Amino acid sequence: TKGMAYSLLTQSFCYFRLADYKKALESGQESLQLFEDLNDLLGKQRVLNTLGMVYAESGDLIGALKTFLKVQKLSHFIVDLQAEADALNNLAIVYGYLSDHVSSLESYLHSLEVARQIGSKQAEMKALINIATLFLEQGKSAESLDYLKQSLELKSEEDPHTYAIALSNIARAYSALEDYPQALEYGLQGLAMMEQLDD
Repeated sequence: TKGMAYSLLTQSFCYFRLADYKKALESGQESLQLFEDLNDLLGKQRVLNTLGMVYAESGDLIGALKTFLKVQKLSHFIVDLQAEADALNNLAIVYGYLSDHVSSLESYLHSLEVARQIGSKQAEMKALINIATLFLEQGKSAESLDYLKQSLELKSEEDPHTYAIALSNIARAYSALEDYPQALEYGLQGLAMMEQLDD
């Protein structure tokens, strides 16, 4: 039944949060089977997302990649664009762990496109920061700065933490470009904001 499927999904998520990945996978797989039997695409999407997180956290990156690809395709099919943006973001992270930076960037850029399509400032800001961080890790500080500055323009009242991360990453980019006065200015702003959030 649908109730049983959702109950198992909740169980799977709870086991995931408790880092009991074996039990999370077991209840997740049971839930997935029930959702498939019911032809419940939304339920299937949700349980696959949980299973993707379980695979990623337990170190099965190929399992995570395959699962998040299914989530992305299913989200696109049922036109759940927020879930699609999240799935693309998760895919990009897994590709990054697998050192496939080209696919990681493609997924982040696709996530940014979807975030803009749905008008989610928070999702757009996160995508911009993730793209910038990827460039920063590759030593492309100027490209990184471009995306980070775009993210600052979206300052979101609902997500001051992400804004503080953007400020800190701008400081890192300026430091890499040896523009230390700018690095210090943004670094101090980021630090002040983090301290404010900790209060």
